[in-house]
Amino acid sequence: MDKAVADATLADYHTAPISAPLRATLAVLETITLRPEELQGGQVRAALAAGATRRQLDDAAAVAAVFNIITRYANALDFAIPTDAEFDKAAGMMLKRGYA
Repeated sequence: MDKAVADATLADYHTAPISAPLRATLAVLETITLRPEELQGGQVRAALAAGATRRQLDDAAAVAAVFNIITRYANALDFAIPTDAEFDKAAGMMLKRGYA
């Protein structure tokens, strides 16, 4: 994804220049993360109607669950948050060497 699109998506996925399936998937993830008790079948059906596949929604939910757990542990244990430069460096190493 282009950096400008990624930045726009992080700023506000509602107005970012992204596909309808991605926007609908992010809406489901937002609900799962911030208000899980509000997630209902209608929202998932809307994401499917927007073009997201069941597999994409399953994968997105699994990734979000892992990140939500990590974030909650990090917050509880007061982990230091890397700087943008440190994140960029780590991302570059992962892209170059992989996750192995």
